[in-house]
Amino acid sequence: LATAFGVGAYVQTLTSYNEQLRIEQQHAAATQAFLVDVLSSPDPFRPADPDLGSNITVVEALDLGVRRLETELVDDPELRASVLVSIAQVYASLDRHEQAIALREEALAIEREVYGVPSEPVLASLRMLAGEYLKLDDYETAASYTGQQLSFARELYSHGAPIIGAAEAAAADVAARVGNFDESRNLYERGIEKMRRSPDAYAQELIDALTSLARQLEFDEPETAFTLLAEAQRHTQTLFGPESLQMAQVQTILASAYSATRQFENAEREFLTIIQIFEAELGRDHGETLAAITELGILYNRMELPEKAEVVYSESLERYRRKYGENHRKVADAYQNLATALSRVERYEQSIPMHEKAYELYKEILPKDQPIVSYPLLSKSFAEVNDGRFD
Repeated sequence: LATAFGVGAYVQTLTSYNEQLRIEQQHAAATQAFLVDVLSSPDPFRPADPDLGSNITVVEALDLGVRRLETELVDDPELRASVLVSIAQVYASLDRHEQAIALREEALAIEREVYGVPSEPVLASLRMLAGEYLKLDDYETAASYTGQQLSFARELYSHGAPIIGAAEAAAADVAARVGNFDESRNLYERGIEKMRRSPDAYAQELIDALTSLARQLEFDEPETAFTLLAEAQRHTQTLFGPESLQMAQVQTILASAYSATRQFENAEREFLTIIQIFEAELGRDHGETLAAITELGILYNRMELPEKAEVVYSESLERYRRKYGENHRKVADAYQNLATALSRVERYEQSIPMHEKAYELYKEILPKDQPIVSYPLLSKSFAEVNDGRFD
């Protein structure tokens, strides 16, 4: 009887699993069909928007898809959430973070209702949203979401599960951004150890964690940093290919490590190549492009080439202001970097107000106890001393 009951329970479990798999496959197919329809909008024989016709861009097609969602899929919340997640991810990749957040927040609300809290879909949305809020300098919301997703992951899965590692790496990102580097390193190391058990399932999360930790260690522990980057390159080449944008992202961190260890020729060669790739594939004002340009300016400062650094930093400041407006962490960084380059060519009168601008922005944007808030004060003082403003 016990054996018969066990077999019966097994068959019931297997049937339930197969039904869940069938539903997931149906939703995946329906999501794909919706997105294919949206992205076929440029078809001149059946344009989705008669006014734009075949000249519609990818972003305009996605915007059109979002407008369609106002009236479609309202009776199928699971499918609606799946479509919202997919479109949000594309918006995020296109550097349209506010739109990505709006859609993923809507998906998260549906997922909480449909799947419950905690659940794997909720966990994935919290993790993605935390990263998007970080890009908008909303550290408080990012920290709240990473705290929730880490708590849910530990509640749902066994101690060594790779998904907990992904959650720990996401929490490490936030800790690093607010200056808690010891906590960040600990979380990265624990997360990497777990994700290594299933590198295919968490490929991008593992690569991001490896490169982020390498970036933290490039000055104090360069050998460890280069070892982590070599591992990131192996995973990237296997999963995405040597010519992929993912590999270019890894090469950006490698170039930074070359710069930090004064391998200047290697660093400059890598940065110039990477910038060309990002500009061609992502555009001149994409976040990845601008980050690489900023790193090139840092390199020129280290090479004692302040005139070159000034040209690069002036360009990056102009692009960041055009992209984000005035009140953004990246704009503050750009002011600080350009001011430092100006001080190096003894143009102190010009540099001082830029340091002041960076300081005011940092004070407004960052947590008060983050060390970087003090950097503009130190470099401004250096400029004032050299300009004879001793008081």
